[in-house]
Amino acid sequence: MKELLLEIGAEEIPSGYITQAMEALGESLTARLDSLGLSHDRPRTFSTPRRLAVVAGNIPERQPKTTTKVYGPPKSAAFGKDGSPTRAALGFAKSKGVDTSAIKSENTVKGEYIYVEIEEGGGKTIDLLTRALPEIIMEIPFPKSMRWGASDLRFTRPIHWITALFGGEVVDFEIDGIKSGAITRGHRFLGSKSITLSGGSDYLSRLEQNFVIADLERRKQTILDSARAAACANGATLVEDNDLALTVACLTEWPIALWGSFDQEFLDLPDELLIASMKNHQKMFSVSGADGSLTNGFIGVSNMKVENDDIVVTGYQRVLRARLADAKFFFDEDRKHSLTSFAEKLNNVVYQKKLGSVREKIVRFSNLSNHLVERINPDLKEVVSRTAELCKADLESLMVYEFPELQGVMGREYARYAGEPEAVCEAIFDHYKPRWSGDDPPSTDAGAIVGISDRIDTLAGCFAIGLIPSGTADPFALRRHALGVITTIIDRKYSLDLDGIFDLAISQLAGKVETDKDQVKRKLMEFLSGRLKNYWTGGGSPTMSQTLSSPPGFVTCLTRNCVVTPCRSLRRGIFSSLWRSHSNAPRT
Repeated sequence: MKELLLEIGAEEIPSGYITQAMEALGESLTARLDSLGLSHDRPRTFSTPRRLAVVAGNIPERQPKTTTKVYGPPKSAAFGKDGSPTRAALGFAKSKGVDTSAIKSENTVKGEYIYVEIEEGGGKTIDLLTRALPEIIMEIPFPKSMRWGASDLRFTRPIHWITALFGGEVVDFEIDGIKSGAITRGHRFLGSKSITLSGGSDYLSRLEQNFVIADLERRKQTILDSARAAACANGATLVEDNDLALTVACLTEWPIALWGSFDQEFLDLPDELLIASMKNHQKMFSVSGADGSLTNGFIGVSNMKVENDDIVVTGYQRVLRARLADAKFFFDEDRKHSLTSFAEKLNNVVYQKKLGSVREKIVRFSNLSNHLVERINPDLKEVVSRTAELCKADLESLMVYEFPELQGVMGREYARYAGEPEAVCEAIFDHYKPRWSGDDPPSTDAGAIVGISDRIDTLAGCFAIGLIPSGTADPFALRRHALGVITTIIDRKYSLDLDGIFDLAISQLAGKVETDKDQVKRKLMEFLSGRLKNYWTGGGSPTMSQTLSSPPGFVTCLTRNCVVTPCRSLRRGIFSSLWRSHSNAPRT
């Protein structure tokens, strides 16, 4: 049994490509070894900005042999009465590359037929890998690939070296003039440009000697540990951010955490703005003080070990100060205008050419909000109405133009600055929740009502003009919007008749789109019911007790009106109790 090591060295790969490519490399190798009948341990994958690698052990030196019966014509047609082979038998033997003496016969359900036993496999594994590894490399998926020079080869970045070893022996192949070998490279500036490997066993240790931590998870943990230590040494606490740690890990090979600071005056900016400025633009970690509020410190992560860290930190501080100065300018300029004035500008912002402007969309989902608030909590009518009016206003602000991820956050801050009721301020931010899978649902009724209304208007409008998700294509994120409606209703335990709200949502589109209202509603309800079943049955779905506590009106509406007829397995499973508990649901 031997070990395989494959490494593709390239110019710096975009950080957002690395995780997917690394996983795909391991899956592709697994599939190829399995198809060749080669047993193996589960492949281990590694990556840095300059390399993608995979190691798989316990692979046999030779492909196991297999014997297959290949049947031919009936024996009566293959041999004459005297037992001599006919032309049918001779042709069959020739086609299989055997002598007629190798022909055997066997009784089957259709009668007696001739067959030969064909032995396959048994080749050297290293020879099979010579053909397989180039294909595996070229199968690695990337969002964007490129060609360079006069080559027709497409890869995410120019390939500079390929390391391929099986049991210490080079797997010999070539891709676009780049020959495989036993040589890898260390850190671009700190390590050796030529490191001879003996296989996967010394891969990690030899690279680490040359300032490369090839294990992505270990590199990520190193970043978090060193950032925590740097913060603690300066009397602060790291603001934990796993996503940022992963991004930085995909940008570095030898991460060094460094402490820096910015001017105290910038702490007047909202915390979310400070964090976004440091995280999204500079890839820096924020830190907090003993009271939990942000301090004017930060943690930057360098990919270089230098004699004087102050030089690097000074550069970080200079760049960050310019970024925060821009943010402060945008923040101050935005506050010279009212949210209402921003909202009025939305008349000139196209939401979708057939569905009108963002302002027209606001009018539509405001009407839906008024419909819902009467049924959920009429006492919130003023709060919901004001929230619906202002919740998209920050889209016209300089700050959200520069930092799109802060929509809702800046709306809340500007509403507070303008003296709006706190319930309205929180609902402006809340109506965007959940923003992604796993995000918290809205924490207020006002935010939930406006959020549901906004999403339902989006769903109704897109379905009315035929923008229905198909396959993986979902440019308007309608699946996420549908799931947002479902999770919000279930979390807030609302009992709603979706019939009425979808009727209103579709009717408001009259004059803009000509469509069959009943057909659009049917498709919408089918779509939502599909999301509901996925929510209940998919990974990370709620427990049975949580499912059974879902709002009866909501469930009855989906099961009765959206043409959902759960299959028998679902009726026997988690759907069954709900299905039986609602007498209005059709029995099929």
